[in-house]
Amino acid sequence: MDQVSFSSFARKTMFSPQEWMNRVGDFQPIATEPGDLFAPYLTGPYDAFFACYLRELLHDRVSLGEAVPSDLFVLSIGESPSRRATKIGGLPYFPHDEPWPTTVDGRPLPFLAQFDFAESADLTAGVFSNVLLLFADLDLREGLAMRWVKDVPADRLVNADDLPVGSPSRTFYGTRWRTVNYPDWEPLNGESWTDFELEDSRRLYNIYFAFELLGMQISRRPFTPPGCRVVNEGEHILCMLPAIVPTPNQPYPFLNHAAELAMEQIEGYSLPLAPLPHDADSFGLLYIIVTSDGSLRWAFHQL
Repeated sequence: MDQVSFSSFARKTMFSPQEWMNRVGDFQPIATEPGDLFAPYLTGPYDAFFACYLRELLHDRVSLGEAVPSDLFVLSIGESPSRRATKIGGLPYFPHDEPWPTTVDGRPLPFLAQFDFAESADLTAGVFSNVLLLFADLDLREGLAMRWVKDVPADRLVNADDLPVGSPSRTFYGTRWRTVNYPDWEPLNGESWTDFELEDSRRLYNIYFAFELLGMQISRRPFTPPGCRVVNEGEHILCMLPAIVPTPNQPYPFLNHAAELAMEQIEGYSLPLAPLPHDADSFGLLYIIVTSDGSLRWAFHQL
């Protein structure tokens, strides 16, 4: 697919795995390749397609339970064409005449990410419909600041010269994919919660990522680590930002990047989210949680 039409698809506000497949052409999922398989972390369109493929492949081996509507964000590399789009790094949707968030000792916090709830308000019963901005270091050592912003005119938005501190060196933006999570799924017939044997004797690992999608998302019930209690009674999750780690050696790791990434390239296209020191195996999950009184708090967990 040529870069012009591919970039045009990345600018759409809604992602559809089937429409994407129709645009880029028919090819077999990675499940046809030799070797064991791993359900994906969701960064790009191929991950979304593969997750749908796995759900179909395994549907008669699991009990799905409740389907929870969720907006996953299929990522592109670079600055978004829209300033208010859901994104990581880059220029925030933030007024230049508002005080910039700081640490308790007055140090400016880097802009980390933002979530646009305008098209996801139905997932929050209409309670949230604006843009939520997150300010923090990647290791969260100084905590995290949150700000809601609504309808900022273009001439009031910060520009690059206004930023008091740099944001993450790698910038991503999301195209919304309305899908569902199955947080209460269970394997049937006493099978494992973590891996299944396939008909060709290979094994599929990280099965839960096929039913509880692991990606940047707005959802009351996104993926949570098995056995991990993220919310307290009367609370629910609003959105989640995971570390960004594309899958190596597969096509379309990002919506506007068709070429495969070799293993040695992955670090340059990743965004760690973990306390220092972190390494290639560090994978952090940042949850924004609505408390019982309607305020927001955050929680961090590491896989």
